[in-house]
Amino acid sequence: MGLPALKLARGAEAVERPPLPQTMPSAKDVLELVRSRVQHTTLDRPYDPSDPRPAKKTAALSIGVHEGTLGRYLDGKAEPSEDFRRLAWTWLTLEEARELDEAEGRAAPRIAGAAEPLAETTVVRRVERLCKLCLQERIIGMVYSETSCGKTTALKAYAAGNPAAIYVKASVVRTSTKRGMMASIWKGAARRGKDRSLSDRWDDLIEYLAGGDPSRPSTRLIIVDDAHVLPYAVLEALRDLHDEAGVGIVLAGTTRLHSRVTLAGDAHQMFEQLRARIGVVRRVGKPDRPDVEAVARAWAPPGLEFTAEALEWLADLAKQLGALRLVKHHVRMALRIGGADRVNGTLDVRHLQAAHRQLDSEVAG
Repeated sequence: MGLPALKLARGAEAVERPPLPQTMPSAKDVLELVRSRVQHTTLDRPYDPSDPRPAKKTAALSIGVHEGTLGRYLDGKAEPSEDFRRLAWTWLTLEEARELDEAEGRAAPRIAGAAEPLAETTVVRRVERLCKLCLQERIIGMVYSETSCGKTTALKAYAAGNPAAIYVKASVVRTSTKRGMMASIWKGAARRGKDRSLSDRWDDLIEYLAGGDPSRPSTRLIIVDDAHVLPYAVLEALRDLHDEAGVGIVLAGTTRLHSRVTLAGDAHQMFEQLRARIGVVRRVGKPDRPDVEAVARAWAPPGLEFTAEALEWLADLAKQLGALRLVKHHVRMALRIGGADRVNGTLDVRHLQAAHRQLDSEVAG
């Protein structure tokens, strides 16, 4: 049984869109599918906001090609390449998944403005308890793990549901300096400072975090994700912010964060002051079988069942580098490529294996 046709609102008119084929078609056929899902805007055809299809520029960014390249393909001035075929097919499958979710009225929890469902995993519960403790006790906490264990998802979920939390994604570009970190915290707090000096911005930030009275403890929590990429000076600036504003801070990252701050070595003395203020440390382990099942079901439509063999296959998959992220991608791709029924159907290991072959070809190709 194939996927149902979609009925999409386009202005006042409802348009029925057939489902995508279950295997990746030729480059020309993929281009035609893209054409039907994109507003090919030109000087004579301006963008129509009542049309639910994205503009050419938006689609090109999502696909991963230059807008001019997509335009040449759509105009017939160039033949679509094999790279475009793979990139566009991945985009098409994800777009169809999003459209089907909307058509079915899925009411999955959303995370920090992103269209991602939230699975109640062990990591989510442990991260929530850690964040609550750091907020209530106004201490610095550290949570670390290997990659793709669900840590970022859990942190975003907590921040989305708690107005006291300020989520910051550390970056080697944006937060590699004290000034950059302060700007990211202001942005996370939905506050825009004027073009002031760093000292003024620092003082204003302390006042804001302290609720207008720096002499009183803060009622905010700063969550810094991917903190393992932060240089020493920025980590020390966060320690200063904790000391001066009395604000709770959660530092989250890979095992490298824990190694840098806590283990003996040449840099051991550098982090003495920060280490003395860390009140709680949590290591998040690899996902277990219930976690894998929770993530798989969160990304599946209501009524879809998983065979025991499918869940076992996903549990083995989660042992690889990528863990829960791999589970998510394979379930979504299985629903697009593997041919699993979305309503009152069953997803078995054959669907997942078909998805794996597709995803593996995307990476290898």
